[in-house]
Amino acid sequence: MTRAPVGTGRVRAAVILALAGCVALSPCWGRESGNPSLAAIQAAYDAAKAEADGNHVDGLTIRDADCQQDRADAYSCQITFTATSGAEGRLYFDVIGLDRERTGWKLVSGLCKRHD
Repeated sequence: MTRAPVGTGRVRAAVILALAGCVALSPCWGRESGNPSLAAIQAAYDAAKAEADGNHVDGLTIRDADCQQDRADAYSCQITFTATSGAEGRLYFDVIGLDRERTGWKLVSGLCKRHD
């Protein structure tokens, strides 16, 4: 039977404690950090569309985004998108607002989502 070198258990324990400390101190653990990605913007649009009372345009695909942070966990993005109901290959533009939440991003304005 082969034994582990002396001190291996201590090194492993130190690594585990260091990782646990990083996880516990990370304010964004489990959330996307930084600017919202194209996939995150598309997911926020799709979620808002699912919650809408039929007032949301179907078939929008986000193609490009330039996002700026407005305040903590809130971003404004100038986006380019295509629509299945539009002319083939035609690009549309909008400015949207997104808030970062624990579960992801939430569309708060733009793409048929209007402020109350």
